[in-house]
Amino acid sequence: MKIEKEVLGYSFMSKGNTEVGKVSDFILDTTLWALPYLRVKEKAVLRSREILVPWECLAEFSLANECISTNLDEAVLKNAPEAPREEELSDSSVERAIRDDYQL
Repeated sequence: MKIEKEVLGYSFMSKGNTEVGKVSDFILDTTLWALPYLRVKEKAVLRSREILVPWECLAEFSLANECISTNLDEAVLKNAPEAPREEELSDSSVERAIRDDYQL
């Protein structure tokens, strides 16, 4: 069993236990062999967008409840910028801007 396939589609919960969206992908840094970001498709009525959430902001994985929780408030996640295209992540200034948005 691949864990990636298992958790794609899991609910993504804010610090206040509000569903923000669904896990849509993982970002793999092939230089460091690390997973720096989780891609989340927002749950929204008027707009559909994806955000990247830094791995260190994740608080809990629940296989039983099929959700991943974060230590970030819903407002922080709602105000996060839209996820850049994957090829843009190789630009260190783009990655720094993402991390600055989460005050990391």
